Amino acid sequence: MQTMKLGQIIAALEQFKPDSAVYFDFGYIKPTTLDSWRGVYSKLALGYELSMGEELMTEELLVRLRSANGDVFEGWKGGEYRMDLDTEVYVDNSGDYSKTIITGIVDDDGPVIQTAKING
Repeated sequence: MQTMKLGQIIAALEQFKPDSAVYFDFGYIKPTTLDSWRGVYSKLALGYELSMGEELMTEELLVRLRSANGDVFEGWKGGEYRMDLDTEVYVDNSGDYSKTIITGIVDDDGPVIQTAKING
């Protein structure tokens, strides 16, 4: 099983209304920021937090994802890494390494980011 790439996530989210709230499939957890993934610095990590009544809309997430294309991120222990549409995106907050991948985006009254745990 492989994680989705930045371009695939963007394309999937573009199918939803811009004002649709985006959640992960593990509770009322919303995506937050992008960072270099601690597992492999040249890959991205999409952070998360409890929604607490404040939703993240599809358009806002798309702005963040699109801006990551061509952007340079600093690795956890240094180094600079330029991301592009072929960069894999994992699910972790800055500095975490949970081995959680994005497997798809489904419609459940708005986009829900599906995840899975990987070995290795």
